[in-house]
Amino acid sequence: PQGPWDWNFKLESAEETFFCESPQDLEYGSGADVTLKKRGAINWEFLKVMSTSPFGLYQTWIYFPLSQKSFAYPTLHKIIDLSLSGMEFEGEVSTNRKGFDDFHGLTSYENNESRRISWKHYARSGELLIKEGEEKKLSVLELEVNHSIAPEHKEFHLSHLASQIVECQRLDLAYSLKVNGVAYRKLQDCMRELALC
Repeated sequence: PQGPWDWNFKLESAEETFFCESPQDLEYGSGADVTLKKRGAINWEFLKVMSTSPFGLYQTWIYFPLSQKSFAYPTLHKIIDLSLSGMEFEGEVSTNRKGFDDFHGLTSYENNESRRISWKHYARSGELLIKEGEEKKLSVLELEVNHSIAPEHKEFHLSHLASQIVECQRLDLAYSLKVNGVAYRKLQDCMRELALC
C-alpha cells in the first residue's frame, strides 16, 4: 500500500539496545545517528525494522542478523585548547642541536667542510668560517592515558584526550597516544583504544 510510512529501527545486543523512529524519505531513504549511553565495544546481534501503515491499522517487522562490532567513543568536548609549553604549530620545533635545516650561526673552519664556507664573511674579513645549521623535527603532540586517575575523573580524562586527538586530526597536526606503553598514531586506532580503556 501507499505511504507515508514511519520506520522504527531497533539495534539489539547483550550490552545495549538502541531504538529510534525515522519518517520515510522516498528520495534519500531512512537513517538515524546512534548515540549510546556508555563507552566501549558493542557486539550488535540483530537489527529489527518495523513499520506501521497510515493510521496504525497494521504493523509489520523483520529481524536482520548483524554480527557487527562497533565502538562507542568518549564524548568530545566542544572547546579544546591545544596550547602546550614548547609546542610550535608551524610544523617544526627547534631541537637546539647542530644540523642542516636552518641557519643557526657561524663556527670556525675545520679543513673538511668547504661546501658550507660563508664566502660573504670571508670576502669581508678574510676569516674562514662555516655556516652552522640547526636540526629541526616535526612537532608531535604526545598524549598518554593516565591509568592512575581517580574513577570519578576517568571519563573526563578520556574525553579530553579524544577531543585533543580529533582537533589535531582536524588541524593536520602530528599526534600519538600511548596506552599501556604502546603508541598509536592513527585516529581510528586512538579512538578505539580510548573506547576500550
